Amino acid sequence: MTDNRESSFRQRVGGRIAPSQPEAGTTEPPDDNEYRAWGSVPENKGERLDLRMRSPLPGVDEEGEELTLHYLLSISYTHSKAHGDRVTLCFADRMVTLAGRKLRDFRRDFAAGKADYVQEFNPARWPELREDRAVITKIEIIKPDAEARPAAQLVVSSG
Repeated sequence: MTDNRESSFRQRVGGRIAPSQPEAGTTEPPDDNEYRAWGSVPENKGERLDLRMRSPLPGVDEEGEELTLHYLLSISYTHSKAHGDRVTLCFADRMVTLAGRKLRDFRRDFAAGKADYVQEFNPARWPELREDRAVITKIEIIKPDAEARPAAQLVVSSG
């Protein structure tokens, strides 16, 4: 049994077996007509998280920021049917808060490496979603103030 595992490992490391692709349901939307709150792109190695936010600028559909996951320290969350869901990712140099509904599965998918991007819903770009679909209504990125004051400064916010 050990020989089979070692042989399989050597074949994969040697490049003779292609790595498995993410499940079809977790890949990037094929076009801009479909909204997904989060997902995975095949070329991502699970080392970065792409934050896709709607832009307040006229004529700009989307703004983004990619974060290195090596600096992720913790994840906190609240789930409420009355007030919606919030997930906060605490990085070494910033906090990212996702607000929306049906975000419980995001935590599971993120932990399993099936969430390389999160996407803020933009009603000008996509049709309104059914109540049973996950949606991120707001992404906030909070960085410490440049002058190292105890207060935080909101750097990027859309919504």
